[in-house]
Amino acid sequence: MKQTKRVTIKDISAKAGVSTQTVSRVLNNHPDVSPETLKRVKKVIKDTGYSPNILARSLIRGRSHMLGVVAYGLKYYGPSRMITGIERRSAELGYSMFLHLIYDPETGDVEHQINSLLAHQVDGVIWAIPEIANNRAWAHTLNQNFNVPLVFVSGMEKPTSLFTVGIDNHAIGQIATQHLIDGGARSIGIITGPLNWWEAQQREQGWRDALKANGMDDTEQLVTVGDWNAKSGEQAYTQLLEQDPRIDAIFASNDQMACGVLHAAHRQGRNTGGPFHCRGGQYPGSGSFLAAINHSSPGASRSRRTGGKPY
Repeated sequence: MKQTKRVTIKDISAKAGVSTQTVSRVLNNHPDVSPETLKRVKKVIKDTGYSPNILARSLIRGRSHMLGVVAYGLKYYGPSRMITGIERRSAELGYSMFLHLIYDPETGDVEHQINSLLAHQVDGVIWAIPEIANNRAWAHTLNQNFNVPLVFVSGMEKPTSLFTVGIDNHAIGQIATQHLIDGGARSIGIITGPLNWWEAQQREQGWRDALKANGMDDTEQLVTVGDWNAKSGEQAYTQLLEQDPRIDAIFASNDQMACGVLHAAHRQGRNTGGPFHCRGGQYPGSGSFLAAINHSSPGASRSRRTGGKPY
């Protein structure tokens, strides 16, 4: 197969009868180019199929227009939607995304990940790894002269001078639980996420604080641990009722686990003694699942959802 010679900016200038500086102005949308020249140069660019050498331009300008993103947990709805959002917004701002996936968020080689991104001349780094156990300890000793902006997605337990973007997980737990209380629930269990996740700890603490504020118990019999997925929600539902059969409502720390709870409640025909309440996070698709359960067994279960970043 014959190899086609790469079209250069010099080729464009020769065909259009203008200087390379003029071609550069056209490529960079400078206003000081006459309409006739602009039209002629753009036609040559289109006819030749010319595309700028992004790497060469980044070396000249000192910017790559590329963001490095380190992420984990794309099997969970929240992180996958977050990455989609980062990519979409990056594109809107004229940036591309260089994605690194970590499969073990507790022991990932941070130094290797950072050095790899910097080697690709990224203009900034988004660290989208949730805080699990001690996996962000390195952030507190990071050299303040780190030469590109670094942003952490989701909050951090310890204060840091670094930029963080996240939601109030404590408020999610507190608001969800208070809503169940306002709906008449008097014995509210919780299915937490894995408790080495700081966000799961915060949602649990919000649940506890809401119960205490209303003079209600937050005993350990009301607590069980899930794994952010629907199957663990089903299993946790059964475990909670074994621990305390009086439970009349459950705060599941995300909607996937809430779907598992409602599936188990429906399967067991839990429609005697009054309605059963369940509340979790919110993600598209859960509404139709929950509606199907409620429609097939009126009064068996009711779901109230609250916003937040689900896993």
